[in-house]
Amino acid sequence: MAPARSFAPLLLALLLAAPACGASASDDVTTGANEADVTGTAVASTRELFDGELYYARVTGWDPNRTTPASLRDEQHTEGAEFAIFKADKASTIHCPDVETSDFTLVYKTNAFGLRTSGNFTNGTQKSSYKLKLEAKDDRLFGMKGLNFKSMWNDASQMREALAWRLFEKAGVRAPRHTYAKLCINGRYYGLYSMIEEVDKAFLEARFGANKHGNLYKAYWEDGDLGPATLAHRSRGGDDSGRQYFKADDFDARTYQLKTNDDEDDAALQTYDDLATFVRVLNGKTVSGADDAPFASAEWATEVEEVFDVKGFLRWASVNALLGAWDNYWATPANYYVYNAGRKAAPKEFMARPWFSWIPWDYDNSFGSSFDDRRWHSASIVDWRGSVGATSQPLPILENILSNERFFRYYLDAIEWMNETYFTDDWIREQVGDDTRGLWSRVKNAAFLESDTEHGTPHTGRQFTNHEVYQHGREQWQLDRPGLHLEGLIHFVRMRHDSVAAELAQLRTKHPRGSSGASFPASPEEVP
Repeated sequence: MAPARSFAPLLLALLLAAPACGASASDDVTTGANEADVTGTAVASTRELFDGELYYARVTGWDPNRTTPASLRDEQHTEGAEFAIFKADKASTIHCPDVETSDFTLVYKTNAFGLRTSGNFTNGTQKSSYKLKLEAKDDRLFGMKGLNFKSMWNDASQMREALAWRLFEKAGVRAPRHTYAKLCINGRYYGLYSMIEEVDKAFLEARFGANKHGNLYKAYWEDGDLGPATLAHRSRGGDDSGRQYFKADDFDARTYQLKTNDDEDDAALQTYDDLATFVRVLNGKTVSGADDAPFASAEWATEVEEVFDVKGFLRWASVNALLGAWDNYWATPANYYVYNAGRKAAPKEFMARPWFSWIPWDYDNSFGSSFDDRRWHSASIVDWRGSVGATSQPLPILENILSNERFFRYYLDAIEWMNETYFTDDWIREQVGDDTRGLWSRVKNAAFLESDTEHGTPHTGRQFTNHEVYQHGREQWQLDRPGLHLEGLIHFVRMRHDSVAAELAQLRTKHPRGSSGASFPASPEEVP
C-alpha cells in the first residue's frame, strides 16, 4: 500500500482563505403565496430544499444548561430560542455565521421548536444525532413536522447515506431525501450533519396525495414489547387481531409504533387491526392450504398484492442487498416504516381495505460498514439470514415473497438492472467526485472545520480525525479500529458488484434474464 498522503496543506489553504466571519403524489410540496410556513425566499419546495448542496442549521438563544447529549435525551424547549436555516456556500470556512454580518440567504426560521438526541448507536455519543421538532402547524417548513440531523458517527467518508438515498431514488423507491447542514447551537459548531427528510404527514401527502390519512408504523426492536420487528404472524388463543402486535400502552414503547392518527379521538384507527391483516396475508394465513406454506401459489401472490406494494418492496430489497445495509430488516429487524395508504377511491377507509408500502430508513451503516468480522460485500442476495451470519431472526416478509417465482424473478431483474446501471465503479466514482465536484467537494470543508489540526481530536466529538476523513473519503482507503471496519466506498462497490453478478449468473440458469417481464427504470406504484 502506498504511504498516506497528507492533506494538511489543503486544510491550511482553506483556513487561510476563509472569508470574514460574519401537494399531490408528485414527490414534492411547494408553498403558496398565502402560506406562512416558509419565512425566506431561498427555496420554493421540498425537492429544491433537499437538492441544495449545503445549509447552516442554527439554534440561538438556547438554554446553555441543555446543550449536551445527556441533557437532550428527552425533548427540550427554551422559550425565546430561534431555529433558522440558511443556504451555505460549500467552499465557506465559516464555522457558525453571524446573521448581522455574514452574506447568506434565509430559508426558514421559527421560535416554535423542540430538540432532542436521536438514534440508537449514536445516541449519547460525543457527536450525537438530533431530531428537531417543528411544533406550530402554521409555522412549518413545507408542512414538515421536523428535521433529522444525522451525525454520521460511524461514517468517516461522510457520504454513505447520501449515496444510499440517491440509489433508492434511481430504483423508484419511496424514500426520504437527503442533504447536508453545518449545525450550530449558541454559536458553537457541532459539525457537519446529514439533514434527512422526516417521514411524516407532509412526506405522505407528497408521495400518496389524497391517501395521506392512513396509518404509518415505524419498526423498532423493543425487548419490553415484542422484541424485533420481524412481521411474523402472532396469535393467542385463536386471536390474531391487532391486539397481538403490541403490549405496551405507550405508542413510543412498542415494537411497531404508530406515528399518525395518534390523537385521543383516533381510537378507532389505533387498533392495529390493519397491521394484523397485513401480517396475516403475508404469512399465508388467509389462503387454502396455509399449513403447507402456499407461498408459491398464484392465489397467495394475488392476495399479497391486494394489501402490499410488493414491487416497491422488492426494489427496496434489491438496493438494500447491493448496499450491504444491515441495520434494518436484514440483520436487526427494525429501522423501517410501513404505511397503510388504503385505496384511491376511499382514502379514509384504509382500516377496512389496507394497502401498505415499505419506506426505508437509516443508511449510515452501509457500503461495507461492520462492527464485527462480517463482510457484507460477499453476502448472498437470496439467503439473507444465513449468508455471512446476518441474523438468526425470522424474516418472513422477505422469505415468503421470494418463495414465489413471479416475485423472485422480479427481484432478480430489479437487482441486476441496478447492479449494471448504477451500482458500478464509474457511477459511484462520479457521485463521490473529487475536490471540485461531487459529494466529496460538498463535505470536505465543513468536515475539516471540526478539528483545527490534521491528527487532533475533533472539537465536535467526531470519532474520526481530519486525516482519517481525508484518507477514507477522498483517497478511498479502508479504515479499521476496534469494533469498526469500513471498506473504502469504491472498493466495496467493486467487490459487491462482482459478487452479485456471479450469484446472478448461477441463478439465471433457472430464472432467465428478463423473465419477470418487467421493464426498468421503474416508478413508484400508484395507489390502487
